[in-house]
Amino acid sequence: MTSTSRWVPSLHEDLESPEAIKRYAKRYSAFDLEKDSWIESVISEARNRTPRHLTRFDLACLGRWKMSHQNKDKIKSNRNGRVERWSASSFSANTDEERMAHIRELEGVGLAVASAFLHFAFPRDHYPIIDFRAVRSLGKETGNYGDSDWPAFLKECRCLRKRFKVDMRTLDRALWQFDLERDFCRQIAEDAKELSRGDRNSF
Repeated sequence: MTSTSRWVPSLHEDLESPEAIKRYAKRYSAFDLEKDSWIESVISEARNRTPRHLTRFDLACLGRWKMSHQNKDKIKSNRNGRVERWSASSFSANTDEERMAHIRELEGVGLAVASAFLHFAFPRDHYPIIDFRAVRSLGKETGNYGDSDWPAFLKECRCLRKRFKVDMRTLDRALWQFDLERDFCRQIAEDAKELSRGDRNSF
């Protein structure tokens, strides 16, 4: 996804309280919670290796969890040695920029998958996961985003986490779930409007 203008994230007014964040996070589906636990265990195992690194299978699991369908073949094209080398470099890096840059050296690892890696690989450093739903919950209705949007997204999510006193996983779930529900309601409203026009035209 691409972005052509500077974006200033702004949380949707319906999420402007700790209670709202927690409420939407709790509505995250049971199956999605199970998938979260699964990928957390995969990346946790990678964190406990010496040196810390992903395997080729770990990377494929991460791509599958993030539903990176378009890039799945590219992700699988990475040889194990390459995955281990660049993921180890990311694990050992000390800055946000280096961690992101190193993991993105792998084929098929775009901004969304890379942010998911950072989210689970460095739980104490509070990385959010960027995707179209989170971006829309932060005020960009198109859902489009690009590399230039990452610094602002990262800063805003870290600020929101502190402001609402929630962990980043809770915030991520809330942003995702809020847009999922709002998207459904919007589609129903559009269907009703379209059918109403059709009824009028039938007379």
